[in-house]
Amino acid sequence: ILAAEKVKSYAKQLISAKETDLVPLMNRIISEKEYKKDARGFVTNIVECAIEITYKSYFKTKNLIFLKKLPKLLNLLDSLKQNGNIKLHLVADLC
Repeated sequence: ILAAEKVKSYAKQLISAKETDLVPLMNRIISEKEYKKDARGFVTNIVECAIEITYKSYFKTKNLIFLKKLPKLLNLLDSLKQNGNIKLHLVADLC
């Protein structure tokens, strides 16, 4: 997966996050220097990476848990591309 290590790390955290972990994770993401430069681009990269990791993980393991996460991640990506509120969608779309 071609992405910066920080993006991969946040993507993996998004995939494995429980609902109670989403607000603290969102707060860590928005405190990043890259977020302040290009918030939408940074978060979009994280979500795209999470989708790629989830997709590849499903085909490698055939574990349905990965497949169940894809619709929420795809919905989040769609919301971000439609200029939805970044902080709101990071939490709401993944619950």
